[in-house]
Amino acid sequence: MKITEIELGFVKSFLIETEEGNILVDAGTPGSGKKLISYLSNVKYVIFTHSHADHIGGASEIMSKTDAKFGIHKNGEEYLKKGIVRKPVAHSVGLKIASLFFPLFLRGLKPAKVDFHLEDGQEIVKGVKILCTPGHTDDSISIFVEPLNSVIVGDMLQGRGDKLVYPSIYENFEELMKSVQKILDLKPSFIYVSHGKSNSANKVKI
Repeated sequence: MKITEIELGFVKSFLIETEEGNILVDAGTPGSGKKLISYLSNVKYVIFTHSHADHIGGASEIMSKTDAKFGIHKNGEEYLKKGIVRKPVAHSVGLKIASLFFPLFLRGLKPAKVDFHLEDGQEIVKGVKILCTPGHTDDSISIFVEPLNSVIVGDMLQGRGDKLVYPSIYENFEELMKSVQKILDLKPSFIYVSHGKSNSANKVKI
């Protein structure tokens, strides 16, 4: 089993390679599909850590290029199926100002299919488990890749320098804290984040 980070500008997608077929995690901003197409060979599932447009934006662009099944938490289905921009809830002055311009670089978001819902404890393939980790959004999930003792957490944490910290965008901080602890209780060796540098779990500073 192998995890590959796919750099898409300020955000990342991830490819999980397994013997049962590959899993693409997230699809970047609108326009990212062009780069993701080269990773679609043997992809059986495309799943989304949450429904912010910088994670589902490329979904419609790869939909016709793969027979993979698309999965998202039920609370994010409407955003993916209808191509609706989910407004980020920012908690820093800089991000609040920047959020005013989000619609400009998220233009082009289009509807994509939803084949199934992601649920807590669901095993996508053997050794790859979904964990519901709300807080950043109410549809946020993480992916525990047990054979590698690694977790892909989307935006539940972010890389800042050589640390992993809470994000400045979240909907419910109490839930976010519980979700981070849920991941740390697994005692993972490595945590993959969508923004900033992924790192070992001992780099979490909260």
